[in-house]
Amino acid sequence: MRAKKMRSLKSKILLLIFLCTEIVTIATAIVAFQAISNVLNKDIEQKMNYLCQTKALEADERFLRIEDTVDNVATLIRNRIPSPKLLKDAAYRKSAVADIDNFFRAIAQNTEGIVSFYISFDPELIDGIDGFLYSMNKKGLLDQVPLTDIRAYDKDDIEHVGLVLHSSSPRPRNLDGAISKQKP
Repeated sequence: MRAKKMRSLKSKILLLIFLCTEIVTIATAIVAFQAISNVLNKDIEQKMNYLCQTKALEADERFLRIEDTVDNVATLIRNRIPSPKLLKDAAYRKSAVADIDNFFRAIAQNTEGIVSFYISFDPELIDGIDGFLYSMNKKGLLDQVPLTDIRAYDKDDIEHVGLVLHSSSPRPRNLDGAISKQKP
């Protein structure tokens, strides 16, 4: 009987050792899984941050190139039309619009990110509408489209008319750097 008790005690000790080993193995596996998950999550987070920073810098560079182009175009237009009073002469205005149209198209062909461009004059200054508007089509080409007659809308109707920018004054900016509306 003593031998039977010894076997039973040995069996219990072996079972206890086995259970402890299994518990330690499971606990080690859980800790290892969490550690690996943390490392992978940190790696993914770092890669996503790097990707986002890279894409943001690329977008910033593109916007800066477009902004520089807009600034250069505005300067050239101011040089071509030194005084708004000159626009009252239809022949002068027609010549200026043709020159600016050719100039804009050349710039648009060589500047990434341009999806439209236009020039329009204050309808009260020229007694009507004049200028041009080009917009990119589905094929990626710029097509000339009719100008909107902004006289049909209220001056404060931003939804339909859009932003009003005057090249005779510096381009305004709000706090986030976007172009905002400015009165002459």
